[in-house]
Amino acid sequence: MAEEQSNIDLNEQQLTLLHMMYDGDIDSTKAVEALGVPIEELYKIVDELIQLQMLIASGDEEVELTESGVSYIEEKMKKSSEDGS
Repeated sequence: MAEEQSNIDLNEQQLTLLHMMYDGDIDSTKAVEALGVPIEELYKIVDELIQLQMLIASGDEEVELTESGVSYIEEKMKKSSEDGS
């Protein structure tokens, strides 16, 4: 599964949203402010991440990271820290 993830290229907004979710519980208001996008664009980003199996719907208008999403973020953070050393 990790090999499949390394082939996925997320755009900056998708990656930022995943990072925010990884770091803690956020709501749509915080996400919209952080990403600088209208709510409709946030829903589009979320839908794209669900299609990529990085997020899963967990209730009414709630989503959470999947194992794939967590692994992807952890892999990106590991690569980032390796590149920075």
